[in-house]
Amino acid sequence: MNEEPFVIVGDRKRTAAEIRARAASLAEALAGLGVGRGDAVALIAHNGFSFFEAETAMRSLDGFLVPLNWHLTAAEAGYILRDCNAKVTIGEDALLTAIGDEIADGVIQVSLDVKTPGRLSYDALAATPVTCERKGSGLESSIIYTSGTTGHPKGVRRMPKSESEIAARRHALNLLYPSRPGARALVTGPQYHLFSLAVSMTYFGAGGSVFVMDRFDGEAFLAAISEHRITHTHLVPTMMVRLLRLPAEVRARYDVSSLEFLIHSGAPCAEDVKRAMIEWFGPVVWESYGSSETGAVTMINSAEWMERPGSVGRPYATGEVRIYDGEGKIMPVGTIGEIHTVMHGTPDFTYHGNDAARQRIGRDGMIGSGDIGWLDEDGYLYVCDRVADMVISGGVNIYPAEIEAAILSHPCVVDTAVFGIPDPEFGESVAAHLAIIGDLTEDGLRAYLRERLASYKVPKRIVFQTELPRLENGKILKRALREPYWAGRQRRV
Repeated sequence: MNEEPFVIVGDRKRTAAEIRARAASLAEALAGLGVGRGDAVALIAHNGFSFFEAETAMRSLDGFLVPLNWHLTAAEAGYILRDCNAKVTIGEDALLTAIGDEIADGVIQVSLDVKTPGRLSYDALAATPVTCERKGSGLESSIIYTSGTTGHPKGVRRMPKSESEIAARRHALNLLYPSRPGARALVTGPQYHLFSLAVSMTYFGAGGSVFVMDRFDGEAFLAAISEHRITHTHLVPTMMVRLLRLPAEVRARYDVSSLEFLIHSGAPCAEDVKRAMIEWFGPVVWESYGSSETGAVTMINSAEWMERPGSVGRPYATGEVRIYDGEGKIMPVGTIGEIHTVMHGTPDFTYHGNDAARQRIGRDGMIGSGDIGWLDEDGYLYVCDRVADMVISGGVNIYPAEIEAAILSHPCVVDTAVFGIPDPEFGESVAAHLAIIGDLTEDGLRAYLRERLASYKVPKRIVFQTELPRLENGKILKRALREPYWAGRQRRV
């Protein structure tokens, strides 16, 4: 299939050459606004060409693109903007307005659809005449914000890298997202998320054509594969559940035989869901495991998984996995402990402005994942729990400490514990147990929290009880609260 590579978002289409030309103009304009090496530019928008163009522009400037989740509240977005010290914030006009005063004075606002006076036009910047070619030196082009057990967002920033590190990183990405001339990749999730952004840029950069869904819909996903002869795509387990819930006659309506590679990651996947997907799509289903800090470190194909149900694979490329106990001793095969991973020879990272936090998760050159699991005799990894209480719902990381702080700010709440419980669609959902004084209802608490948190962080299950169990040191015994929900399950899914 010989065709000029292109990108399609919804019903809009641009060739790869057009996107690169606009990116070069955008880089010229941003440089004129004072953006240079090591600077950050934030982007808050729904899926679109802007992610391809802004990412490519920032690479050429050796700067960092900071994608923001458009579900965030103004305060949450404002924290990230201040932490990364964004010089420019690009976004849809309504989203910029929603952030409002959280955008600091002096930060240049660029609107994708100008409606508010004082904001620059993105399209005008993307038409700026180019005076010189900018290629960049290979610095990582984005800062992806994750979070730790404290709930405070931390920006994962790649360190400057050598030619050998660039080559090792490129090799690993080519294995993780294999491309070829004429490949057609379908992006299914929000491009502010690392998974979707990586798929977008990897296939675009490799000369493939990329189709971007405005939002995931099961039948629309199948229709896109059938109509556009999609060869490569990615999913999170929640999407897989929704696909399997489609009526049989709908599933049979679409030809998915063009698929060569379907990878899923981002959350635990129930074994029956994984098996059903392999039976439907064939042996093209892969799974990866990693983190925002390391990227994917393990992979497993369909045949391997059928022999080892529940495994997330073994290290690929230069990856390594070790299991440690609490004292830092490497655990033997088959023994559960904390998972540490690394991709040797690839660029290291730090947390933007917080190198101390980066050092705390390191051990013997490995990176602590916050998960616990075990390795079998052939080096295949199994994940069985998380050291931290992070909840992964539909592929999105949710941090209980942040939610607990919001709940405790309510005058009727005297104690609370937030944790993840099984959810058949999302893998996990958020539960909150709390002790209160006065009158407070579930609906009342949810309304209160929606004013302070993004909607996906508001607990689905709320339980009122007289008091919460605590250890002698004063910490809430979350395991005692959580275990009944997970009873009888080998893996938290």
